[in-house]
Amino acid sequence: MRGTPGHIDVDAVRDSILSTTGVVGVCDLHIWTISSGLESLSAHVVVEPGQSHRVVLKKIRDTLHDRFGIGHMTIQLEPEDFEEQEGLF
Repeated sequence: MRGTPGHIDVDAVRDSILSTTGVVGVCDLHIWTISSGLESLSAHVVVEPGQSHRVVLKKIRDTLHDRFGIGHMTIQLEPEDFEEQEGLF
């Protein structure tokens, strides 16, 4: 079973994402190691209206890479009023 790498604090990663201008929420945050030294992350990030998703995504990716060494990320950006409906996926 894969778990969060011991040297990465999930709460610190969540706080880092939340401190990004334009971000109002983070959910489904998962961090794991694909192979030795290759950390991966997936998350849903809620962005406030009027924010450029491109700019927010770049800031998050740069911060997570520089601060935590996470090199592989899948980040789904969602508008603040987005409601995921069960059964559609």
